[in-house]
Amino acid sequence: MVETSGDAKMYRLSMDRLNPQGAVAFLTGISGPAALPEGRKTLSVIQGDAVPQRFIPKLIALYGQGSFPLTAS
Repeated sequence: MVETSGDAKMYRLSMDRLNPQGAVAFLTGISGPAALPEGRKTLSVIQGDAVPQRFIPKLIALYGQGSFPLTAS
């Protein structure tokens, strides 16, 4: 599950509705609790988790293959 709103009600709801062993990613910079029952977990995503030294060359390679559409305006 992905929570992007930053709304407190949606934050709580996203954790309440997780299946056992499920995970929710917060794209709002909010951190979730360290532990939830039944193996549930939260992930706080801030600026993604890409390693620029690997990610940027991959984007360049995809662009070179025509698989990453990018046009200058």
